[in-house]
Amino acid sequence: MTNFKYFNNPAKYSVHSKKPCQFCGENEGNLEGVYFEKGDNIQSICLKCLKEGKETVYIPSYIQERLEQNLNENNTLSEHDIRKKVISYIDELSKTPPVPWIQFNDWPVCCADFAEYIGEWDREEIIKNSKDKGGKKFLLEILDEFSKNKIDDFNFFWNDIGINTAIFVFKCISCNKFLAIAQSY
Repeated sequence: MTNFKYFNNPAKYSVHSKKPCQFCGENEGNLEGVYFEKGDNIQSICLKCLKEGKETVYIPSYIQERLEQNLNENNTLSEHDIRKKVISYIDELSKTPPVPWIQFNDWPVCCADFAEYIGEWDREEIIKNSKDKGGKKFLLEILDEFSKNKIDDFNFFWNDIGINTAIFVFKCISCNKFLAIAQSY
């Protein structure tokens, strides 16, 4: 099994293609190419070819800027060393399976690195992981600012999870803090 620093379980949480890998011909466990944000250039790729960089996931510039800003805030490294880390981490993320349905391959940053994707959570999973077992306060604590700023009515938002709203959860690889991105459809 191929392991990825930023993606806990691609076999469980990725969308798989029935087509053979267009790079090596592998027939099993291939990723659907549409989520790579590269148009029709990629239709199917196996995890091994992705890890080797035979094709990569598109990483928008704002994701790179988010990482660089976080590195600047959380390190005493030189500008040159920060740039080297940004290049290295972006390279690693671009060889990580994309999270299906997250628009623009958005990826949270914490403690000067990208977080690890751990899955999509419904209300029950949010409640189970909250300290107070209520869930709502916990969700507000882990939601990214962009998602929080789009919420007009939190109770409506809460009740819509699993219907038209999905909560994608990540975990910091350094401090273990949960981070969430909400997407509505």
